[in-house]
Amino acid sequence: MEMIIILAIISILFTITYPSLVSTRNDTQETERARQEYVVNKALQQYYALTGGYPNPSHDSSKRDLSPDEMTILVDALQNQTGVNMDLSHYKYTYKEAYKDTNGDGVYETNALRADKR
Repeated sequence: MEMIIILAIISILFTITYPSLVSTRNDTQETERARQEYVVNKALQQYYALTGGYPNPSHDSSKRDLSPDEMTILVDALQNQTGVNMDLSHYKYTYKEAYKDTNGDGVYETNALRADKR
């Protein structure tokens, strides 16, 4: 009987604490994603300061996603000029939306990236 009571108490404690553990893990992942995005965007600013331009100047600003060739250029440029490695295994990088025009077509900046978990 005592063993059943102990198991019941442990089960109740687990049921109470599990949601907060999941929430903490999600918060940690979001913090890491935001940190990665910040570091990469700072590297883009540093790249601009060093070279006078951004990587991929011919990117079509109506497209958020980078082509594989553009991603290669971006990764190499940031690594060579600033020493920042982009974490492509955990994050997908896209250009941030600059503004919406009256037609509803998005325009994207080549000087700001968004990092999203894969």
